[in-house]
Amino acid sequence: MFEEHDMSIHRLLRIVICLCAFVVFSGCESQSESNSTAATPAKLFRIDQMDTMTPHGPIIPGSIRDGSNGSVEYRTSDGRKWRTRMNKRGDGSRSWAEPKPGGQAQ
Repeated sequence: MFEEHDMSIHRLLRIVICLCAFVVFSGCESQSESNSTAATPAKLFRIDQMDTMTPHGPIIPGSIRDGSNGSVEYRTSDGRKWRTRMNKRGDGSRSWAEPKPGGQAQ
């Protein structure tokens, strides 16, 4: 009886360790991606704004592009095209300027 109990505890322990490792390693990729100095404005926009619901509908993921002079261009579900810029704050965080109509997003 105790052997069966020990086996189930070991099995449960292995599952918990695997789940913890998965959570830790899957989180590392997104953090390093957002902190990367090589990340383009469009990549950072995807990280920060992809789930944003705009007044014109959701942002179309495949439409996000790097524009000229560090801007980001994208399209919303209503078909409109937008352009914005990233602002770096003194504390290292970033914000996005009010979007302006236009851009070449497809």
